[in-house]
Amino acid sequence: MLLSKEDLSRGFLDPSRESGVKTWWHWMNGNVTSKGITLDLEAMDSVGVVGFQIFQVALKKRISI
Repeated sequence: MLLSKEDLSRGFLDPSRESGVKTWWHWMNGNVTSKGITLDLEAMDSVGVVGFQIFQVALKKRISI
């Protein structure tokens, strides 16, 4: 579908929510809490993040640094 110059300009200046920013969200070794999840979601929403892909990342052996 070809869009007019005006439609392209309008879509660029006022993009749909579906066109918004999405991110990866890593949960490391299960170190998450309900409060932390809520704070992360609120922070993402406040800067316009509209979606995310969650990854539970775990090491077989914990490493102390």
